Amino acid sequence: MIRLLLACFGFVLFAGLLQGQELESRPHWASGFYGNFAVGYGLVTHQPALFHQPVGYRNGKVWYAGGGISFRNHWGIRAEISLYETRYGLAEFEQALQDRYPNYLVTSTRLSSDQDARLYSFAAGVSCAFLRERWNFQPELLLGVTKVFNFFETVHLKELGTHQVYRMKFNTLNAGYTAPTLSVGGRAAWYAGWYWGLYADLRLQALHYRLKHHATNYDLVQQTSTEETVAQNRLAVGGALSVGIFLQIARWEPVVAGSGK
Repeated sequence: MIRLLLACFGFVLFAGLLQGQELESRPHWASGFYGNFAVGYGLVTHQPALFHQPVGYRNGKVWYAGGGISFRNHWGIRAEISLYETRYGLAEFEQALQDRYPNYLVTSTRLSSDQDARLYSFAAGVSCAFLRERWNFQPELLLGVTKVFNFFETVHLKELGTHQVYRMKFNTLNAGYTAPTLSVGGRAAWYAGWYWGLYADLRLQALHYRLKHHATNYDLVQQTSTEETVAQNRLAVGGALSVGIFLQIARWEPVVAGSGK
């Protein structure tokens, strides 16, 4: 992945140098349609709680693909899709149960302490470009949805000092919840040529969890069971830093005074 990004960066830079003289004779930024592709790293800073213990997704790689339209007044409309490759922290899930049942030894039936997960998002919103030579700085506000997948889990609880053993099963009540998502950030883009360039993007994101589990606690000695509904109903907050390439699909050159256009 790093080699691919370096190769793309080198290609765009080389193409920009070949067009350097021509580019200096024309405006660097122009309104029109554009597309973009980027890869970055997502950082989760605040997780929803389960039994008062933060439980959720870990940091991971993020892929972006999108596009938009910029108008001559520098305002624009853009949309994007993203894929967040992450892992669900089952160790934190077990710790949440351990904190709730301090007199028990909690063990999971899984071999791994984490579970692979992918979050898919779609967002659309507005942006505004601020220009400086070959650079343009584009703050943006996007609203969208993120597909959050719930999980199934089974743990055993062994009471310390006794032979009492429980098996607790967590079944999801909404396996694929669509979470409202807010994204605030911006990008710095550098025009290497008339129709392409590089950019770096930094954003903060917040999405609202409303995941529910049906928990069944089996007493393996007495052969009885109890049931309850457990919910995670809080905001998750994080950020992402990415780098990518944009392609100016169509350029609408600014109107030049006295040209009659």
